[in-house]
Amino acid sequence: MLRFLPLLLAALPFLARAQPDPATVYAWYRGDAGLSALTDQFTINNWTNLGTAATNPTLTAAKRNLNRIVGAPQKVWLQLSNGAPAAAVAFDGNDAVWAASADFGTLSGNRTVLAVVRVVNATPQGFLFDSSSYTVGLTRAQVKGGNWQVAVYGGGANGSATAPGSVTASAATNVWRVHAFVVSTNELRFRHFINGVEGADVTNAVAGALGGLIVGANASAAAGIRAEVAELLVFNEALPVGPRTNVEAYLTAKWADVVSDPNAPAPPVLPNFIRVFEAGTDGYTCFRIPALLTTASGTLIAMSDGRIGSCGDIPTPLDLVIKRSFDNGNTWGPVQVVTGYGTAQGDVDDYPAYGLTNVSRVSAGDAALLLDRTNGRIWTLYDNGGVVSGARKIKLEMKYSDDDGVTWSPRIDVEAANPGIRPSGGEFLAGPGNGIQMSEGPHAGRLIFPVYRYASPSSAGVIYSDDHGATWQRGALITGGGEIQVAETAGGGLLASMRDNHFAWNGVRTFARSTDGGVTWGAAYTNTIIPPTMPDPACQGNVYRLTTTNDSNASRLIHANAASAAGRVNMTLRVSYDEGVTWPVSNQVYAAGSAYSSVTRCANGDVGLLFEKDPYGNLDFIRRSITEITGGADSLPAYDVWAGQRFTPAQLMNPAISGRGADPDDDGRTNAEEFFSGTDPLSAASVLRLELQPAGEGVELRFQAVSNRSYTVQQTAALEAGGGWTRLADFTPPGTTTTLALPVTVTNGPRFFRLTTPQLP
Repeated sequence: MLRFLPLLLAALPFLARAQPDPATVYAWYRGDAGLSALTDQFTINNWTNLGTAATNPTLTAAKRNLNRIVGAPQKVWLQLSNGAPAAAVAFDGNDAVWAASADFGTLSGNRTVLAVVRVVNATPQGFLFDSSSYTVGLTRAQVKGGNWQVAVYGGGANGSATAPGSVTASAATNVWRVHAFVVSTNELRFRHFINGVEGADVTNAVAGALGGLIVGANASAAAGIRAEVAELLVFNEALPVGPRTNVEAYLTAKWADVVSDPNAPAPPVLPNFIRVFEAGTDGYTCFRIPALLTTASGTLIAMSDGRIGSCGDIPTPLDLVIKRSFDNGNTWGPVQVVTGYGTAQGDVDDYPAYGLTNVSRVSAGDAALLLDRTNGRIWTLYDNGGVVSGARKIKLEMKYSDDDGVTWSPRIDVEAANPGIRPSGGEFLAGPGNGIQMSEGPHAGRLIFPVYRYASPSSAGVIYSDDHGATWQRGALITGGGEIQVAETAGGGLLASMRDNHFAWNGVRTFARSTDGGVTWGAAYTNTIIPPTMPDPACQGNVYRLTTTNDSNASRLIHANAASAAGRVNMTLRVSYDEGVTWPVSNQVYAAGSAYSSVTRCANGDVGLLFEKDPYGNLDFIRRSITEITGGADSLPAYDVWAGQRFTPAQLMNPAISGRGADPDDDGRTNAEEFFSGTDPLSAASVLRLELQPAGEGVELRFQAVSNRSYTVQQTAALEAGGGWTRLADFTPPGTTTTLALPVTVTNGPRFFRLTTPQLP
């Protein structure tokens, strides 16, 4: 049955007109042509421009494609009244599609925007369209408080991102309407028509311009609209009445009586993102720079910059904050401040590397987290930022926690405590994300934090400690490297994954290896064979040791990054089984805006990922199993998966409870035996039980069978020694947990039955 979408277009006092000539349209985005989605058939990745006015070999029509994506705008599958397939783009307040002003061009003269729009929620502020650059001015239309508002601003209107405009008309919801926005620069007029009827004629203070175009949000890619857009046209003229009404009539006739497409594919199952840090909460403007760690007791600690006043880097005021989870990331506790330099107004500090004392200290951020498995101590390395006349001054500090992040030690000035550790020139910064402790080879037990020198050129490396953090040394630096992460490889090697700061190449991830625990490094390289290179937009990424052949059934490295050379989008997890030589498994986590990331192995064996996900300033968590990442091609050992589903994180980190030989419910059966039988390892009442029950005229044996377990029923006539058991029946693994039954014949003599799992050979 077709679901008809409400359409109120009857106010147009004229008949349908032919569609416009593309040569007269500066930019034209149609829901029935040129709208592209990812393989899920719903997530939009491009809206092709079909207008060709004012094009030339430099400013082509293709450059006006809306192929820059914020969030995950979705395709709404529709059908026109003539049965032709069509679509609209759904924006949920966190989405946008846009083109940069350098590509789209700038319309500084008269201009007109027409759009077919269905507003879903007109109460929160939401922009239908805006310039994508502040430089030449803003031309925008938005809904707010149930009304439409329009505005034009002059060049450099950075402070006007969410400024209100002039109210033109009430914003009806859940009905399709044709809007025309006409800007006359010589008259400083902005007129808004809805279904051909003028809602307002606004006088502008300045002429302004339309520099670039963003649909669904404002120039800051924020204040997104909750609406669906079926078609949008931009003209480089203020359309007179006749041409404007012709276009309005064309749009009205085309989109009248549109219905849901009865042949639409099933929508994708969206991943379960959990927002850990949300911009505008807990007193912070935004959150950036994730670090994630699993403690020795299975607690997850998520660390972030809590940025105050803006999303800028140091010297923006920054606090270093955490949240903790005790259930593998399903829920998170309140914000805890680890280092509150951003909120501690008036503090001063010394920055000896710059020869400065009594400097205003304003920031603590860009952190990494590390677990010393020997003693359970959690370390964090972060940047201490000061400011002098607007210029930032930075030194490295550490803190540690011995109680799972509840409390933290006083700060440790890394540079003062370890003379010579800071390289000369530039800034010395933490490589945010993860630190590691080596577990193999001659440097087993070594603590390692990634660091880099921000200069021209930049260089990257590690600092390390062989005495559990009492002292630290710095290894050699890799020229050209920026933000860096490292993972241990088999035998005690190190693999570094680096952001490109000054390499001879760009658009790809760069790697290097060390055979001496980070003291020296081999040549930087980009060849990963599968894929040939790893796309990267010059952004922090993460590499992480998940399993080894000593603790699991395979060696697995995990890599996370925004896997696109074009921009910070496409958060992707990859798996390597050969110590990072190749990365044959690629699993897209999020197609749209995404940036910095941090990976950990959760207590249940899943990969936990904390990453910057749009809208900008938020950190989201997602957990995926190796089975999910590889599409079923790989899995952790069956016992590990089973245990991860039955024990709490704290229990999983305690082998006396969750180990194969443990018996936490004291029922005389080890966890390994309970695993094979499918019983509950934490309940002595849960046993493998075979029962004889009446069934019609006879009897049958019944038992509770667990999915993916095979069974054999045996029988004997005597329990005395030497009586001997014989096979009565085998049961293949059921797909789900269920009760299985076996009819048996009633005899005059005694018989005994027993149930075994797995099925006997």
